[in-house]
Amino acid sequence: MRTIQGLASIIAALFVGLTAVSAEESVSLIGEWKVTAEKPQGGGTAESTMKIAKEDEKFVGVGTTEDGQKMGITSVSIDGKKVVIDLDFEYNGQDITIRIKAEESEKGTLSGRWLALDAEGTEHVDEAWEAVRTSEPEAESKPESAASIVGKWNAKSTTDNGDLESVVTFTKDGDKFKGSSKSEQNSLDFDSVSVEGKEVEVELTLDYEGTDIPVTIRAEQTDADHLNGKWVIFDESGQESASGEWDAERALMLDLAGAWDVVATTDDGDLEIQSVFEKTESGYEGKSDTNDGSVDYTSISVADNEVKLGLPFGDGSVKIEASYTEKNKLTGKWHYFENSDSEEASGDWVASKVVVEEKKEEAKEETIVGEWAIEISFGDADPRDYNLKLTEEDDALSGVFISPRSGETKCDSVSLKDDAFKMKVTREVQGMDIEFVYEGKLTDDQLSGSVVPTGYEDQFSGTWTGKRK
Repeated sequence: MRTIQGLASIIAALFVGLTAVSAEESVSLIGEWKVTAEKPQGGGTAESTMKIAKEDEKFVGVGTTEDGQKMGITSVSIDGKKVVIDLDFEYNGQDITIRIKAEESEKGTLSGRWLALDAEGTEHVDEAWEAVRTSEPEAESKPESAASIVGKWNAKSTTDNGDLESVVTFTKDGDKFKGSSKSEQNSLDFDSVSVEGKEVEVELTLDYEGTDIPVTIRAEQTDADHLNGKWVIFDESGQESASGEWDAERALMLDLAGAWDVVATTDDGDLEIQSVFEKTESGYEGKSDTNDGSVDYTSISVADNEVKLGLPFGDGSVKIEASYTEKNKLTGKWHYFENSDSEEASGDWVASKVVVEEKKEEAKEETIVGEWAIEISFGDADPRDYNLKLTEEDDALSGVFISPRSGETKCDSVSLKDDAFKMKVTREVQGMDIEFVYEGKLTDDQLSGSVVPTGYEDQFSGTWTGKRK
């Protein structure tokens, strides 16, 4: 039979496609990888790529070699940081198993051996194999979160007999939501309330002429203050027997605490002041700041979105009555009393709450400038340590490659576009000037990629990593 050694140039470059495996994952395999495998008998290296994803808790993937060949997988096992992958490959009518035994040597790097076994399980090839992640896995999608539904809502249910209005109240006890509804017709507690992301589902029971009618409300929180959906009644067989639109708008809930810009209309024109209120155990306390100084409020009453305020003014006092009918706005009247209970003057009074927008922290752009500890591996040789100093001037990068054995070498070129890094360094090797090309990616203060000597790509290639010092 033909020796398996004759397949070496093909097998070494073949990619492992991962699919239909549900083993417990310790090593993260999801993402895109660059694979480097040693050919037998010193035949150099072969490279390929692999892309791995996960669907329904199973690995799926597609792999392609430089010449377009692919392999299928028969099994994958993961034990901590170790991975074993078996693949079937048919060559000239022979069934061959390619077995990858690798271990995560560092985050994003798998290192190990690839084996070629015949039908009897006899090993014919045992060579080095390595895969370096070239892109991080995409974050798993999670239900988009919504603002809390806790509070009062003005709800409207559309029926064949017209719209029914009610006030719905949602509360939360620990992780459990509760709710109730109050209308001109009745008041009731909801049977259940569930919230997942922006989806809200309510189960309730209506008493209709002595008969219990179960109703389901399903709605989406389209923004912080609106719920939109439908109500549904199911018959005994579970079929929908009646339905209609259901909408709710968050009821205004006054929180007086904070700063308010006030405009009071007088015969002499508008008087602009600022009032500041603080929440206390017994209610509120506050003060009004004017050009003439600060005056404390002598009375503050808040009930059902109605506000009553009192404060001294000149030789008398001012009483304010206002309603909270618009978000962050109070509208009402001021009344001036001088040494008696008789009103001397009055006018319009409007207060607008000062809303302070939270400053979002600007995303910090990754920079490659600085000192890096570099480790380079070629084949089975022991890794070698180097240092790299990168600087930037007038938007141009430059670098110095430092060997603890031969000293400093100025980099020929250094570039970073998005997160793709490339560097060229010419070094003397056995009396010859050889250009080494480093390519990789910058991710979270980590550099990793491949390195090849120009003109010797088919004979030598390696991998390298960099960590910021």
